[in-house]
Amino acid sequence: MANQPKARAFMLAITTDHTDFNKILNQCQQLPSDYQWALITHDKDDGGNHYHVAIKTLNPLTPQTIANKFNTRENFVQLWRGSTDNLWGYLAHNTSTAHNEKADYNDYITNPEKFATNLPDTKLFTKNPHKTKKNIKLQTYIRDIHAGNITLKDLLKPDNLEYYQDNYNKLQRAIQLRTQSLRYNPPDCETVYITGNSGTGKTTYAHKLARDKYGDNWAMASGKNDPLQDYTGEKCLIIDDFRPQDYELNQLLAMLDPYYRQRTHQSRYYNKPLATELIILTTSHSLDDTIRYYTDFNKEDPKQIRRRLQTVITMQDDQTPFIEQYDEQLDGYIYPLMEKKA
Repeated sequence: MANQPKARAFMLAITTDHTDFNKILNQCQQLPSDYQWALITHDKDDGGNHYHVAIKTLNPLTPQTIANKFNTRENFVQLWRGSTDNLWGYLAHNTSTAHNEKADYNDYITNPEKFATNLPDTKLFTKNPHKTKKNIKLQTYIRDIHAGNITLKDLLKPDNLEYYQDNYNKLQRAIQLRTQSLRYNPPDCETVYITGNSGTGKTTYAHKLARDKYGDNWAMASGKNDPLQDYTGEKCLIIDDFRPQDYELNQLLAMLDPYYRQRTHQSRYYNKPLATELIILTTSHSLDDTIRYYTDFNKEDPKQIRRRLQTVITMQDDQTPFIEQYDEQLDGYIYPLMEKKA
């Protein structure tokens, strides 16, 4: 007995066959005044009905001491090594593990025939761990991932690495679910074609368009062998230095289709679904040159290309943009938004 472990917190489990609620309540009320206690009935669980009594003491005691006060055996008394919040929270199964695996007893906290305590604040028992600041932050991250506001690139930023590591399984699962969703629900997408001579600011203007509309939620396409290598689900994609010879026509048409894009697009190691709402092409090739290239080699209707390039921006030598938009009825670009300088 001298070596029996001691603790300041205990959890008793007593079956309803051995006693009743009022008898245990009377025993709780006879405990020393410095004891904190709470009693609850558990009759929703599989495996038999029972009572739980949670006890917190000022001084360390042995399980046998607690058992004697309830005229029960020591093996019915568990030393509680966790936090006090979890001690009280477990009674209604509001700890992180119990919340997902066991019956919900929150409705018993206001039922005097099922629950009693000498603590003044019953919020200790109804506190849901899923609404702590930590879990609110995690749920916010998950919602933002599902909405496409946070991508893998964001999670891999130095300031987020530790949080990503600590919550890797849930965050990675959110990324996987968004990826699966995009295969069947790709968003409508607009394409902007920026052309002009070298040094006219095409790439700089593309970056400005992306930042103004999407903040950091954009990516640059990499080399021609794997243009989607660095794409992680951003809403805007800039394909810099686009050259028609790098893309087969059917691949280009599928990627840029504004409404009926195919579900995945080829990347070097695996196919990737596009979450893009905006694709920006920058190129030294004029639109006429690009259409001529594809029609000469594929004999395709050039309308199939034009209808995918809703906005064409020509960067002039003084680095000012000349903006035109496609009109499908006329099959041409009209309504310049900025007059070309004389």
